Amino acid sequence: MVKIKITAARKEQVKDYIQLALSTGESFLKNAFKPDTENILTQLYLNQDNSFSHINVKYAQVNGKPVGMMLSYPGSLHLKNQLKTAVKIVKHYIRNKIIPNHNIIKLAFFFGPLKKTDYYICFLAVHPEYQGRKIGSKLLEYARMEAAKTNCNRIMLEVEEKNSLALKFYINKGFENIKSRIIKINGEEYYYRKMSLRV
Repeated sequence: MVKIKITAARKEQVKDYIQLALSTGESFLKNAFKPDTENILTQLYLNQDNSFSHINVKYAQVNGKPVGMMLSYPGSLHLKNQLKTAVKIVKHYIRNKIIPNHNIIKLAFFFGPLKKTDYYICFLAVHPEYQGRKIGSKLLEYARMEAAKTNCNRIMLEVEEKNSLALKFYINKGFENIKSRIIKINGEEYYYRKMSLRV
């Protein structure tokens, strides 16, 4: 059996973060944050006071190697950082003299609203070579503990409809469908399922 250790993220692990984050929906993220996706995700990860910060990331490690990642936080933190995150992204565009992507504000509110008693999983990713080894289950178990610790009574997440493996995983773990949503980014439509799990 693989020994899995859950650890807090460190700034120097940013490359692992980018690789795993993009694996959750590369087309969506690259389209949403174009034309500077990886730089934006890097800057958000390295800084605090935003939803994508390393302080909200946990890694699942096997033999010291990050093979899974979860970006998650309680609803109270989401409400606090939602607009701040969008503003940081727009400032990045301006600072680097890039025409701002008009979808950023839309995205900031698409995945809401959340209640203070909701615990939100933004990303949960497992390296392809390690899928099927209980890595995702271990990260989800950690999320349940954090939800209880922060007085949240349900875990919330969105999963892309075409991600059949992730959908099957969440359904098997007891997540229930709340509703399906469509977001249009630069002419492309993305179908997401909003799901929840009582804790």
